[in-house]
Amino acid sequence: MAGGRIARAKHIDLIVETFAKLKLPLKVFGREFGGNGLTHNSQLLTHNPNIQFVGEVSDEEKLELMRNAKAFVFAAEDEDFGITPVEAMSVGTPVISYKSGGVVESVVDGKTGLFYHFNDIYHLSEAIRKFEKTKFDRELIIKHAQKFSKERFKKEIKLFVEKVYKKNL
Repeated sequence: MAGGRIARAKHIDLIVETFAKLKLPLKVFGREFGGNGLTHNSQLLTHNPNIQFVGEVSDEEKLELMRNAKAFVFAAEDEDFGITPVEAMSVGTPVISYKSGGVVESVVDGKTGLFYHFNDIYHLSEAIRKFEKTKFDRELIIKHAQKFSKERFKKEIKLFVEKVYKKNL
Protein backbone atom coordinates (compact mmCIF):
# COMPACT_ATOMS: atom_id res chain seq x y z
CA MET A 1 0.00 0.00 0.00
CA ALA A 2 1.12 3.53 -0.72
CA GLY A 3 -0.48 6.91 -0.79
CA GLY A 4 -1.02 10.34 0.62
CA ARG A 5 -0.70 13.61 -1.24
CA ILE A 6 0.23 12.52 -4.73
CA ALA A 7 2.97 14.83 -5.89
CA ARG A 8 6.23 14.34 -7.75
CA ALA A 9 8.31 14.63 -4.53
CA LYS A 10 6.46 11.66 -3.04
CA HIS A 11 7.73 9.34 -5.80
CA ILE A 12 4.48 7.36 -5.95
CA ASP A 13 5.33 6.64 -9.59
CA LEU A 14 8.52 4.85 -8.48
CA ILE A 15 6.50 2.69 -6.08
CA VAL A 16 3.95 1.83 -8.77
CA GLU A 17 6.65 1.03 -11.34
CA THR A 18 8.47 -1.20 -8.85
CA PHE A 19 5.36 -3.15 -7.85
CA ALA A 20 4.34 -3.50 -11.51
CA LYS A 21 7.81 -4.84 -12.38
CA LEU A 22 7.68 -7.31 -9.47
CA LYS A 23 4.08 -8.24 -10.37
CA LEU A 24 3.00 -7.61 -6.78
CA PRO A 25 -0.38 -6.18 -5.73
CA LEU A 26 -0.47 -2.54 -4.69
CA LYS A 27 -3.23 -0.20 -3.56
CA VAL A 28 -2.62 3.53 -3.84
CA PHE A 29 -4.79 6.14 -2.16
CA GLY A 30 -4.73 9.91 -2.30
CA ARG A 31 -5.42 12.88 -4.45
CA GLU A 32 -3.20 14.55 -6.93
CA PHE A 33 -1.47 17.73 -5.84
CA GLY A 34 -0.11 20.26 -8.30
CA GLY A 35 -0.65 18.25 -11.49
CA ASN A 36 2.65 16.38 -11.29
CA GLY A 37 1.51 13.15 -9.74
CA LEU A 38 0.42 9.68 -10.63
CA THR A 39 -2.94 10.18 -12.31
CA HIS A 40 -1.39 11.93 -15.33
CA ASN A 41 0.53 8.76 -16.13
CA SER A 42 -2.50 6.54 -16.61
CA GLN A 43 -0.45 3.74 -18.21
CA LEU A 44 1.01 2.96 -14.78
CA LEU A 45 -2.52 2.36 -13.54
CA THR A 46 -4.46 0.93 -16.46
CA HIS A 47 -1.94 -1.57 -17.82
CA ASN A 48 -1.19 -3.29 -14.53
CA PRO A 49 -4.00 -5.40 -13.10
CA ASN A 50 -2.17 -5.71 -9.76
CA ILE A 51 -2.16 -1.92 -9.23
CA GLN A 52 -5.32 -0.38 -7.82
CA PHE A 53 -5.76 3.39 -7.43
CA VAL A 54 -8.57 4.02 -4.95
CA GLY A 55 -8.44 7.82 -5.06
CA GLU A 56 -9.07 10.16 -2.17
CA VAL A 57 -10.34 8.42 0.98
CA SER A 58 -11.59 9.51 4.39
CA ASP A 59 -9.34 9.23 7.44
CA GLU A 60 -11.29 6.17 8.57
CA GLU A 61 -10.98 4.50 5.16
CA LYS A 62 -7.27 5.30 5.05
CA LEU A 63 -6.64 3.68 8.43
CA GLU A 64 -8.68 0.63 7.40
CA LEU A 65 -6.66 0.29 4.19
CA MET A 66 -3.46 0.61 6.23
CA ARG A 67 -4.65 -1.87 8.85
CA ASN A 68 -5.25 -4.47 6.13
CA ALA A 69 -2.02 -3.79 4.26
CA LYS A 70 1.04 -5.98 4.47
CA ALA A 71 3.25 -2.86 4.42
CA PHE A 72 3.10 0.87 3.78
CA VAL A 73 5.63 2.00 1.19
CA PHE A 74 6.98 5.55 1.47
CA ALA A 75 9.41 6.91 -1.11
CA ALA A 76 9.28 10.64 -0.35
CA GLU A 77 12.58 12.45 -0.43
CA ASP A 78 13.53 14.88 2.36
CA GLU A 79 10.01 14.91 3.82
CA ASP A 80 10.10 17.00 7.02
CA PHE A 81 8.15 14.53 9.12
CA GLY A 82 6.02 12.18 7.06
CA ILE A 83 2.76 11.59 8.91
CA THR A 84 1.50 8.72 6.73
CA PRO A 85 4.21 6.26 7.84
CA VAL A 86 3.34 7.05 11.47
CA GLU A 87 -0.36 6.56 10.71
CA ALA A 88 0.44 3.16 9.18
CA MET A 89 2.49 2.18 12.22
CA SER A 90 -0.32 3.34 14.53
CA VAL A 91 -2.42 0.42 13.22
CA GLY A 92 0.48 -2.04 13.33
CA THR A 93 1.54 -1.90 9.68
CA PRO A 94 5.30 -1.88 9.05
CA VAL A 95 6.83 0.69 6.70
CA ILE A 96 9.20 0.24 3.78
CA SER A 97 10.80 3.65 3.34
CA TYR A 98 13.47 5.53 1.51
CA LYS A 99 15.91 6.58 4.24
CA SER A 100 15.47 10.33 4.00
CA GLY A 101 13.95 13.10 6.08
CA GLY A 102 11.67 12.60 9.06
CA VAL A 103 11.17 8.86 8.68
CA VAL A 104 14.72 8.43 9.95
CA GLU A 105 13.30 9.56 13.32
CA SER A 106 9.98 7.69 13.18
CA VAL A 107 10.82 4.30 11.64
CA VAL A 108 13.14 1.83 13.39
CA ASP A 109 14.92 -0.23 10.76
CA GLY A 110 14.23 -3.94 11.27
CA LYS A 111 11.65 -3.35 14.02
CA THR A 112 8.90 -1.06 12.69
CA GLY A 113 9.92 -1.23 9.06
CA LEU A 114 12.81 -1.31 6.62
CA PHE A 115 14.86 1.37 4.93
CA TYR A 116 16.39 1.41 1.49
CA HIS A 117 19.18 3.85 0.67
CA PHE A 118 18.82 4.79 -3.01
CA ASN A 119 15.46 5.89 -4.41
CA ASP A 120 15.30 3.68 -7.47
CA ILE A 121 13.51 0.54 -8.63
CA TYR A 122 16.44 -1.77 -7.88
CA HIS A 123 16.88 -0.71 -4.24
CA LEU A 124 13.16 -0.55 -3.51
CA SER A 125 12.80 -4.04 -5.03
CA GLU A 126 15.59 -5.31 -2.78
CA ALA A 127 13.86 -3.79 0.27
CA ILE A 128 10.59 -5.47 -0.70
CA ARG A 129 12.36 -8.83 -1.07
CA LYS A 130 14.00 -8.36 2.34
CA PHE A 131 10.62 -7.34 3.81
CA GLU A 132 9.10 -10.62 2.59
CA LYS A 133 11.63 -12.51 4.75
CA THR A 134 11.29 -10.32 7.86
CA LYS A 135 8.87 -10.88 10.75
CA PHE A 136 7.35 -7.82 12.41
CA ASP A 137 5.55 -7.52 15.74
CA ARG A 138 2.37 -5.51 15.14
CA GLU A 139 1.98 -4.68 18.85
CA LEU A 140 5.54 -3.36 19.05
CA ILE A 141 4.89 -1.23 15.95
CA ILE A 142 1.71 0.23 17.48
CA LYS A 143 3.50 0.96 20.76
CA HIS A 144 6.31 2.70 18.90
CA ALA A 145 3.86 4.86 16.92
CA GLN A 146 2.27 6.06 20.15
CA LYS A 147 5.46 8.05 20.77
CA PHE A 148 4.22 10.36 18.01
CA SER A 149 0.61 10.67 19.18
CA LYS A 150 -1.26 13.94 19.51
CA GLU A 151 -1.97 13.12 23.17
CA ARG A 152 1.73 12.72 23.98
CA PHE A 153 2.55 15.92 22.12
CA LYS A 154 -0.10 17.90 24.05
CA LYS A 155 1.06 16.46 27.37
CA GLU A 156 4.73 17.26 26.74
CA ILE A 157 4.00 20.78 25.48
CA LYS A 158 1.88 21.44 28.58
CA LEU A 159 4.66 20.16 30.87
CA PHE A 160 7.23 22.28 29.03
CA VAL A 161 5.11 25.45 29.29
CA GLU A 162 4.47 24.82 33.00
CA LYS A 163 8.19 24.28 33.62
CA VAL A 164 9.16 27.48 31.80
CA TYR A 165 6.38 29.43 33.53
CA LYS A 166 7.46 28.26 37.01
CA LYS A 167 11.09 28.99 36.20
CA ASN A 168 10.25 32.60 35.27
CA LEU A 169 8.20 33.35 38.41
